[in-house]
Amino acid sequence: MDNKRRILTSPYKNAFVFEYGNLDDNTIWILPPSQKVFNIDQFTLKVILDMNNGTKVDVISKKYDLPMEEIQSILNKLSFESAITEQNCGRIMMSQNNDTVDLAPLLTLSVVMLFIQIEYFRNVAHTFIMNSFADSMIVAIIAIAVVFFHELGHYLACIKHFKPRFGFMFVSIFPTIYVNTNLSWTLSKSIRIFINLSGAFADLIVNTVLVFMVVLFPKVEYFITPLLMLQYSRLLIVLNPLLPGDGYWILSDVLNKVNLKQKSLRELLSFRFNFMSFFGLVSFIMMVVPMIFFGIYIFNLIYSFIQKLGLL
Repeated sequence: MDNKRRILTSPYKNAFVFEYGNLDDNTIWILPPSQKVFNIDQFTLKVILDMNNGTKVDVISKKYDLPMEEIQSILNKLSFESAITEQNCGRIMMSQNNDTVDLAPLLTLSVVMLFIQIEYFRNVAHTFIMNSFADSMIVAIIAIAVVFFHELGHYLACIKHFKPRFGFMFVSIFPTIYVNTNLSWTLSKSIRIFINLSGAFADLIVNTVLVFMVVLFPKVEYFITPLLMLQYSRLLIVLNPLLPGDGYWILSDVLNKVNLKQKSLRELLSFRFNFMSFFGLVSFIMMVVPMIFFGIYIFNLIYSFIQKLGLL
């Protein structure tokens, strides 16, 4: 305990090594040697810069009216991410990334593909209930496999700016792969939006290819339409800004707002009629529609299984 007190009341002898930059909500992103980007506020950055200059920690505590425990917590976080080093090895760099990307071509192509798929459901699709349990399971397996293309879209959007990594996790009971796009926080807003949109864009490409498969081979409509319904269910979940996914981060960037979920639900439940409550209502609908689609699929699965057992 005495040694810890001596460290906190003497000039800070270590230095920091990380890169940082400003975000649109006036917070700071930190890129430490661990390559795990995290956010801090402007106040915390001032504290770190003072320590980096060798200011005594107890002086910093008095200067900012900051408890020693909170300073220690900051140091623990930076130490865990390998961002604290010896004095002669320290290096704090501010990044000014002004690169941008034009989103208009991506959005235009998305609208065109979406129009094609709407026309497919208006004029071609007719198989919403499949005939057998085995057929339903085939569609489910294909739907899980097709998730790869969504993540591939994110990967290809990132590769120009940094090398993303694939990972594996379970969503509920379903295994899935994902691309870690955490480093996109070090990029400009337009590029972050582009990266978050790229997964949905890849889904639209896959869906359009499936539609043209039906045009070329009409009999595969029996499998394609249920598969597309699962695709749209997943897409609505991914883009739902009430859930921690692509849609949430896209809207946060577009509106320059944080904590969208909490604010919109609070406004909606208070029956206030404004943009945030409208946003919350739309997000709620985006949660209900996938549940209906999944409900149709599950009903089909159970119904076909009971038929197979000869109970109907």
